[in-house]
Amino acid sequence: MPSFPGFDTGSYPGDNVVNKWFGDPYVFTGYYLEAPCHNAAKFKPWSGHMNDLKQIGWGFVVVYVGRQAAGCGSDKLTRDQGLADAVDAIGKAKEDEMSQGGTIFLDVERMEVLSGGMVQYMRGWIRGLLDDGTYKPGIYAHFHNAIDLFNAAQQEYADQGQPGGAPAFWIVRVPGGNKFNVNTSSPKDLGNFPNTPIPFATVWQGKIDIASEVHGGLKFGPVDENVADTNNPSNA
Repeated sequence: MPSFPGFDTGSYPGDNVVNKWFGDPYVFTGYYLEAPCHNAAKFKPWSGHMNDLKQIGWGFVVVYVGRQAAGCGSDKLTRDQGLADAVDAIGKAKEDEMSQGGTIFLDVERMEVLSGGMVQYMRGWIRGLLDDGTYKPGIYAHFHNAIDLFNAAQQEYADQGQPGGAPAFWIVRVPGGNKFNVNTSSPKDLGNFPNTPIPFATVWQGKIDIASEVHGGLKFGPVDENVADTNNPSNA
């Protein structure tokens, strides 16, 4: 099965980069919606650029950085807050004219032990998207927490009358060595790891915080490298 290379970076990298880098080799990019824990106070916004990026040909993995178990928003990990942030994410995606039916990935950063509050927050966020129906839920997660998050998400789908359903998963696993190559690896490769195989990923983030790369004759960084099952993982 073919796979497709993509990159992500917290701040919008600028018009020159997105024009020069397309197809060399990347065909999709992370696209950060304005969110409680990722906003214009600290990052150059991606908001307002989606249609221009579409015209170039970019696909997207659209991400919403909600409350986290440690640090930003850790005092607001409740189901009700998840429902409220789902409404916010939907509104931000509509402002950017994201295509109906596309997937928004909720960023859930690594936890040593998955907290009950995060489970309730994530489940509320999923419920909010399922109830609205404009967009589909996805989850960005570290492989250390991925299986527990997947099981909790499946339970939310089952409780909403969709047994067997689950969000799309974007998994960060940085194995080192030669196990990840943005030109040859596939998310399906995550199912082949010993001890903690992840067979349900649709996007794999395999290298993070690369200081800089040069594509199309233009240097930029830092970036993370990803591979996906499609050239437009969010179908945005």
